[in-house]
Amino acid sequence: METAIIKPMGISIMVLALLIGTGSNAFAIYSEESGRGDRAPGQWQEKMKEKRDKMFAEIGLSEEQLQQIEAKRETKMADTRALYGQMREKREALRRVLEAPETDRAQVDVLVNEISALQAQKVRARVDNILEIKATLTPEQFAQLKAKRGEMRKERKGQWRQHKDEASEG
Repeated sequence: METAIIKPMGISIMVLALLIGTGSNAFAIYSEESGRGDRAPGQWQEKMKEKRDKMFAEIGLSEEQLQQIEAKRETKMADTRALYGQMREKREALRRVLEAPETDRAQVDVLVNEISALQAQKVRARVDNILEIKATLTPEQFAQLKAKRGEMRKERKGQWRQHKDEASEG
């Protein structure tokens, strides 16, 4: 009877640990220090700025709109870095608690709740950012921005697919 309880709990802990590990790897993508692939740190940010500037020019942003969006973006980036740092710390704390010989369920629950609250904060910040940008743009500009972002997503998916195919060939 005990093994029937332990097996699902063990599986749940493994799945949670996998999710936590995956989440902390995702943070490295957004970390300024990490760079991207074989590029030096900072090159990724420069490339994204070039793409952003090109996209904004194509949708016809005024200088005032561009300044408003850039000011908001700078503020949001600092907040996002802090939020990702907090999430990384909480995930690491949860990993340590789960790996300990004796696991305190109450401590696990507290950490899971804190991580959930930080994830909700991340979603709220993303939605707030979208609404602020939407308020800055005309309806036509927002529709163009949405279309451009869709094109960029398709392009990225194609690059990932190509990279995946090249890796499987090698």
